[in-house]
Amino acid sequence: MERRKVESGNDVDRETEMPSALDEKLKEAIVGELKRQAADRPQTLSVSDSPDLFVNGKIDLDALIMVVAGSVAGGP
Repeated sequence: MERRKVESGNDVDRETEMPSALDEKLKEAIVGELKRQAADRPQTLSVSDSPDLFVNGKIDLDALIMVVAGSVAGGP
């Protein structure tokens, strides 16, 4: 299966022209965790994702790494 980059920078399956399932899973995990952190600490972090993702503030990188690793490993 051949893959290529498109304008948005995502890996795309050439046959279907769709982002890979892994790309979508990682994106959902990252955005979800950043929104969770912003909800828990609105005074130190804000996240907006319409239409692009904008993040302003302090991110708990260790928590973000754990969520991404869990997503790749098939965790919750």
